[in-house]
Amino acid sequence: MTETKQELMGPWGFKLRLRQQSGSAFLCTGSIGSFEAVERHTGRLDGYRAREARYQGRALASYEDEENATTTFLWLGPHHELSWTVGGRDVSFDMFARMLSGVNLDDSPAGLVVLAKRGTGGSVAMTVAANSLVNLCALTVMPTGDPSVSVPTHAGKKVAGGILWRSDEKLADGTVRRSAVIASASALTYLGFFDPDSSANAEVAESIQVQLA
Repeated sequence: MTETKQELMGPWGFKLRLRQQSGSAFLCTGSIGSFEAVERHTGRLDGYRAREARYQGRALASYEDEENATTTFLWLGPHHELSWTVGGRDVSFDMFARMLSGVNLDDSPAGLVVLAKRGTGGSVAMTVAANSLVNLCALTVMPTGDPSVSVPTHAGKKVAGGILWRSDEKLADGTVRRSAVIASASALTYLGFFDPDSSANAEVAESIQVQLA
């Protein structure tokens, strides 16, 4: 999906839109343990009520946020996890299991593939992909066909990956947040640079190429 000389931080995380006859839902993928790692970092993990279950030989977990009345379910594979957040407390694992019954999950070290099962009338589409280039920038990729995607209206610069727009935002403390947007025929890529003064920023912005199948 991505062509760059820089090293990726790790596997891509994806936000997927699952459409089934029962309705639509958003699912998120990440490396195994990523949900707990993020929630522990933000100090929220200890505030959840955790439960466990099994589904077709794999572990399931749920984390109930009592303060906000939401529940996050996780399917835990050998390498990656799939999560779904729904409103409510004391939500049955059966709801998550019914959703999972309509998809095929193929987990490998290279990534987690989520496909709707044939004959169910369902579909799976990527809405957001996220990763980072080591010591350089955060990457967010969205398909250009998604209704929520919009590109800047002013003229951009033609680069290897499409059309480039740069942006500098001065924060209240006087520091600068530097970012870039690159639009190709299939993807809109956001680069959020960690060091606004790094000489590598321009190099990666003008050379990175992202294409979605």
